[in-house]
Amino acid sequence: MHSQNREELLTSTLEPSTPLLNRTARHDRETSSCYRSQRLALACDAALLCGGCGVLTSPDLDPKGHVALAQCQFLFDAVLVMMIMIVPIFIMTALFTWRYRGANRNARYMPNFAYYWPVEILIWCVPAAIIGWLSLHLWGSTHRLDPYKPIDTGVKPLRSRR
Repeated sequence: MHSQNREELLTSTLEPSTPLLNRTARHDRETSSCYRSQRLALACDAALLCGGCGVLTSPDLDPKGHVALAQCQFLFDAVLVMMIMIVPIFIMTALFTWRYRGANRNARYMPNFAYYWPVEILIWCVPAAIIGWLSLHLWGSTHRLDPYKPIDTGVKPLRSRR
């Protein structure tokens, strides 16, 4: 009796006009519309968050005066030099993720791979060189912006009447 119920269940689920298949199609439509509404909500949230960022009116990126302008330039120099290391890391992350994914059968598995000195030199020397250059560049440039040294603007300073 138990096996007969099981056979009926199997044959009823295999027929194309059963409500089970209609429920599955309806579930797929509901799921895709749910994902669509989530993506729309995420895009609206991102737009609202970025809308409050006054990039052009930010005090860090719109400096007033010679010293602030020089500090802003130091910031941009540091970010650009750091991009030398950051951009290849993002690219290699995407490439490694694609190449060594589970479905890729052509990727070589080398469990005993332990040390390769050119990679070690690249991994350690490039960031060390970037830090060294940034420290030397910013040290000298920042000390030229001595806060106690009068700023030469070419305009006579204002005097108060006391």
